[in-house]
Amino acid sequence: MAANNGTGMRRQLQFLIFSLVVSIGIFSYLLSKVSMHEVLDIISNIPMIWVILFLIFSFSMSFFRTWRYQLVLNVSGYRVN
Repeated sequence: MAANNGTGMRRQLQFLIFSLVVSIGIFSYLLSKVSMHEVLDIISNIPMIWVILFLIFSFSMSFFRTWRYQLVLNVSGYRVN
């Protein structure tokens, strides 16, 4: 059992390192094509109404997902406070 746990931890570490390498590669490629100043310029020019709508939809998605999980747990016999 302990050997299995060590193998699982090693796989998680390998996956983490692989994910970091891929992410760094993608971001370095993208930032070599577009300057950081252009990225910040685009972000600062986003209309505030779109940011507010994003936040409303994001929070509502989280609320309804939690509500759905609570319904599923209640149907299966578990009671959540």
